[in-house]
Amino acid sequence: MSLLIDSLPDTVKIGGKAVPIDTNFRTSIRYELLLTKQLDQLSENDLLLKILSLFFPNDIEYVTENLQETIDALMWFYRCGEPESEDTGKGKKATEIYSYEYDAPYIYAAFLTQYGIDLNLIDYLHWWKFRALFSGLGENNEIVKIMSIRQAEITRDMPKEQAKQLRKLKRIYRLPDMRSAEQKDADFADSFSALF
Repeated sequence: MSLLIDSLPDTVKIGGKAVPIDTNFRTSIRYELLLTKQLDQLSENDLLLKILSLFFPNDIEYVTENLQETIDALMWFYRCGEPESEDTGKGKKATEIYSYEYDAPYIYAAFLTQYGIDLNLIDYLHWWKFRALFSGLGENNEIVKIMSIRQAEITRDMPKEQAKQLRKLKRIYRLPDMRSAEQKDADFADSFSALF
């Protein structure tokens, strides 16, 4: 599917039926926030029901009857029609380089200055358009600079002063660790299993 030549989807196929999905960028951001904030606080079923209620408020009964297809269709939509990405490898975690919660002021400012879009005032922006615009933010935006710092690697061949400065910047712009205690323990254990 191409943003340039195809119409953006407002339905997904579930059980042979085209089911309307909430395509507003705010819904997908709420989904991400729900996962980071309430992952520990809700049962798996309650969390799933909340997620489905976000995207399919008028078709809850139907989508829960076709749960696996619903999850697949929802993830396809959330990934903007892209296939699922490959794992980064055993023992390696993808670095989180932005947060819709903690970086909201930077993201808001970037959209306003680069595109003239006031994300607070617009009623609607399709999630796929939002993601394309977010990906296209120029390097002069503070959020892009911050994401670059967060994903930068400190290497052994890096000059000492440069490494020191990068460590300092990484501390300043570090995102809070939103994992549960169980997730932290599991990740800690996994880091040892990767060594052996």
